[in-house]
Amino acid sequence: QLHYNPVGKAVEDRTRVGFVFLDAPPEREVISGGIVKGDFVIPPNSRPEFTFSRRFAEDVRLVAIMPHMHSRGASASVHLRHADGRVETLLD
Repeated sequence: QLHYNPVGKAVEDRTRVGFVFLDAPPEREVISGGIVKGDFVIPPNSRPEFTFSRRFAEDVRLVAIMPHMHSRGASASVHLRHADGRVETLLD
């Protein structure tokens, strides 16, 4: 994903993409997924809080977090609840 911010003048995008081809299948596959709730309404002059969650049926390896503030959020935090009940803050 590419996101651009205005800088007040025309600029050139020099994005590049690289590929690595393997001789054998990879040990692991990276699967991208999201936690999205799009049916909420934010009333004017309010500061509501929203909680989104996702439960995994099997062990996963988290390799990236990509929070977005498209709904004009004021803050974001990400917490991981381990199978043993421990809670780890990943982003705040």
